[in-house]
Amino acid sequence: MEQLKEVEQRWSFALEGTGEGVWDWDLAADKITFSKHWYEIQGFEAGSIGTTASDWRKLVHPDDILIVEKTLQEHFEGKSPNFFCEHRVRCKNGEYKWILGRGKVVARDSKGKVLRAIGTHLDITDRKIAEIERNRLLDLIMEAPDFIASSDMESNLTFINPAGARLVGLTKDCDITKLQIKDMHPTWATKRVLEEGIPEVLRQGYWSEETALLNSVTGQEIPVSQLLLLHRDVNGIPEKLSTIMRDISSFKRSEQLLRDAKEIAESLSRAKSEFLANMSHEIRTPMNGIIGLSQLALDQLMTPVIRDYLQKIYFSSKSLLGILNDILDFSKMEAGRMSIENRPFNLDQVIDSLRNLFEERIRAKHLDFKIEISKRMPRDFVGDSMRIQQILSNLIGNAEKFTSHGHIAVKIWIKRLEGSQAQLCFAVEDTGIGISEDDLSKLFKPFSQVDASITRKFGGTGLGLAISQKLLQLMGGNFKVPSKQGQGTTFSFDVLLGIGEFQHTRDTPRRTKQEVGNLKQDLQQLATKLKGSHILVVEDNAINQQVMKGFLALSSIEVSIADNGQEALNLLEQQTFDAILMDVHMPVMGGVEATKRIRLDQKYLDLPIIALTAGVTQEEQDKCLASGMNDFIAKPINPENLITTLTKWVKPTELPERSSSSLTIAGIVG
Repeated sequence: MEQLKEVEQRWSFALEGTGEGVWDWDLAADKITFSKHWYEIQGFEAGSIGTTASDWRKLVHPDDILIVEKTLQEHFEGKSPNFFCEHRVRCKNGEYKWILGRGKVVARDSKGKVLRAIGTHLDITDRKIAEIERNRLLDLIMEAPDFIASSDMESNLTFINPAGARLVGLTKDCDITKLQIKDMHPTWATKRVLEEGIPEVLRQGYWSEETALLNSVTGQEIPVSQLLLLHRDVNGIPEKLSTIMRDISSFKRSEQLLRDAKEIAESLSRAKSEFLANMSHEIRTPMNGIIGLSQLALDQLMTPVIRDYLQKIYFSSKSLLGILNDILDFSKMEAGRMSIENRPFNLDQVIDSLRNLFEERIRAKHLDFKIEISKRMPRDFVGDSMRIQQILSNLIGNAEKFTSHGHIAVKIWIKRLEGSQAQLCFAVEDTGIGISEDDLSKLFKPFSQVDASITRKFGGTGLGLAISQKLLQLMGGNFKVPSKQGQGTTFSFDVLLGIGEFQHTRDTPRRTKQEVGNLKQDLQQLATKLKGSHILVVEDNAINQQVMKGFLALSSIEVSIADNGQEALNLLEQQTFDAILMDVHMPVMGGVEATKRIRLDQKYLDLPIIALTAGVTQEEQDKCLASGMNDFIAKPINPENLITTLTKWVKPTELPERSSSSLTIAGIVG
């Protein structure tokens, strides 16, 4: 700290008011001392980072480290009188700032080896952003297909972009200072421009004309549309004129421009979808660790206070996951990529999932929760059970959010039977705050709630009902919402479903989750037929490895772990597995490539391979199945879904007798 004070005192006068942070590098001791303001630029507390050159390099943007080191080395070798480099550094909040780094060697030994260097860092982020934006604008002008030119107020040409020069036939070596816009623009001096255009541009700063003429150097007249812009100096005096003209002589050119615009729009849409998919992947990966480790921790003995904390972490993470799913679904809606599936499903399984999701939470608020469904009603249907469950989950979640006393009831009945189809009616009834007639029209607008105070008091994205409405419309239905303020609301909807070919009765007692923390009991009950099986988990993230190992170990399943696809191939040559849980995105070799290689071997054609993926788009799922995978499980991993999926693919008759369970780890990435 004494050395730090010395550095600050040494530089305080020279740098007073400059906003620069100081560094002092003792190369002999490999120690860098930073001034207080140096830390402040990046948001760190003084002395909170290491003092070696290696510690500092970790803060430099990966794309900039080579140029920084090269510039520094050139100065150390005497090739430049000073060190001078613009680069990015990471701040405490994870964002990057642009820094102007300057420095100088102040001590060498008798052989010229550098012993000490000092310098400064100046935050130039605002200037660099402005510079980048200015360059983007210049690139746009230079690459624009339209004629763009500037002149002084006497019409003397000062700039013309490449497309403009090509349009009028100017060569690259042409001296544009000897040209005037009116020479190539015969309509410039027309009565309409002089009497209407110039006064208008002086009054409001711009003026447009749908049709004008532009002359090429060969005398060819080119019909154009034009926009005239006025630029004033700092005193408000007219200084320059700019004009943008578009060639309208060719209908094909216009068609091409429309195609270009469409392509740009589609490209932006694709970029948006890719961005959301990437963000979903990046968010789901750590969320898998948070949710999974919370579940595993809640299965341990602990104090009531710690259990309360962990339960709140778990439920908060699940809420965050719901928000993420809403945003992705809304993006699909906007892009017109939301689709409805028609697959056989059992209604009791949907009801059990809803009960497990909400029963504990609703009863914790001292509310009565009931699901009413006729015992004689068919249970096997054909439709999109996932979307029906999504709609009901949103309605029940809203009912729980806005109800503080009374009850929440889910009612399901058949409205009409006709041949092989049934019209089912679903209703979610609550005794909550209710909705006024004036506010009912706002219910299904994206990012909207009936008033701002609702958002502040109860939270939410305002996307759930908009998504549910869209899903319901895709299934041919619509909401009915009778409500009374202060008395409650009922959301009801009809869905036309196919009746399943076989009608099954429930052969096992309904499982209901009494509380978070009975994970081992729940999983062992589900995994009875999997006990002693040997599963290979291929996953590069160490935390997710721990989560998967924990879930499977609770289910009495033997686990081996590989860090990537290549390690999985190596383990397959040494051991026998009953199934592979395969992450999709991994270094060295990803899951898709590894699966393709495994399927090339005849003896592995029937080996179940199930994708573990944080990418939940249909494209990613299709890619997994096309590579030879049998199924996929989305991250964050639901442990019950994990075991249920394994039970679906791992057959009891395939499991060899094993004397004991063990864990094999083929390297864990830190």
